[in-house]
Amino acid sequence: MTTEIKNRIEQIQRGEVPQGYKKTKIGIVPIEWDIKKFNNIFTIIANNTFSRSEMNDIKGDYYNIHYGDILIKYKETINCLNDKIPFINEENIVRDDMILKNGDIIFSDTAEDYTVGKAVELLNICDKKIVSGLHTIPCRPNKNFDSKWLGYFCNFTLYHNQLLPLATGTKVTSISKSSIRNTFIIIPPLPQQQKIADILSTQDKVIELKEKLIAEKQKQKKYLMQNLLTGKKRLKGFTEKWEIKKIVDIYKITRGNVLSTALIVNKLNNNYKYPVYSSQTKQNGLMGFYNNYLYENAITWTTDGANAGFVTYRKGKFYCTNVCGVLLNEKGYCNKCMAEILNSITKKYVSYVGNPKLMNNTMAKIKINFPPVAEQTAIAEILSTADREIELLQEELEQEKQRKKALMQLLLTGIVRVKI
Repeated sequence: MTTEIKNRIEQIQRGEVPQGYKKTKIGIVPIEWDIKKFNNIFTIIANNTFSRSEMNDIKGDYYNIHYGDILIKYKETINCLNDKIPFINEENIVRDDMILKNGDIIFSDTAEDYTVGKAVELLNICDKKIVSGLHTIPCRPNKNFDSKWLGYFCNFTLYHNQLLPLATGTKVTSISKSSIRNTFIIIPPLPQQQKIADILSTQDKVIELKEKLIAEKQKQKKYLMQNLLTGKKRLKGFTEKWEIKKIVDIYKITRGNVLSTALIVNKLNNNYKYPVYSSQTKQNGLMGFYNNYLYENAITWTTDGANAGFVTYRKGKFYCTNVCGVLLNEKGYCNKCMAEILNSITKKYVSYVGNPKLMNNTMAKIKINFPPVAEQTAIAEILSTADREIELLQEELEQEKQRKKALMQLLLTGIVRVKI
């Protein structure tokens, strides 16, 4: 970042307007950029209210954009040539005034969090008949925008932050058509829109390539697991027969302890150096760090709740909460290989009567194939190597996503002026 850009950012942070910029209702932007009220440049068009049960992935005359897909599946744009869009079941009636065009933008008007208002711009519709579904607000610009500009801008914080104060609800958050009408759109000259969209599209391609590479590595790992953890393929030098045994015959079975979140910290330090694991699968169950530990080199599983039956290997010293069951063994049977073998079958033993559970007494009776310890160690090393490769790629992916956020912050505000 150049000194000029840093100085410009500092000026804006102090509330000053740099030379060549102007102050608008939603922020400081280049002087040649326009700003318009949403209601003056968009027409809100009709949507349908078809539920998921009224859609399919096989055939139909009309494609349907569902709000859940806007929130989770799609990014800022939908390439209608390549992105998968569900069909509306043929018995349902669709009006002609609902059919969308290239450049139309669709907002999700409902979400369970502050992703409400996420938007997508439609590209490359060609001859497809596409309509907007339940809990969406489809909008058509009456002004010429460059392809992708609206998709990027309407998902940028400068725009999305206009919607958040207007959202209503607690468990489910919603925005209204009137809310959107009262927001503002920043409009750079068309050549600048195009250049900015091109730069962000290039970064999107970098992100997509990383995601595809991660998916391929995960597929390779799955293949390894299907073969190595079942004994379908044996590693060179291992011929000894695997033994079927009950968990209780090999492991000491115990569980974690209750621990108040007030006693743990979010970041590792010299005093709080032991990871604390919970029943969750996000971040591998990591809650934070504590100044004491319960176990070392053990296998844990989730005993209660939505993730009941999830098994993982915990390397090193750690603490875990009372919703974690723990398997201990001092002869080398606690490793990634055995955790993955167990994880592949435990869901079958979870009780789904009321709150899902896989308690210690049930775990004790589960029978699995045990390779010799030396073979377990070799398999565990192969799987750990695969995991390390995936983790490294995921870190790189996150870096590219952060780079895109930084680019959006600089380009969509005009802090960095693109050269045409």
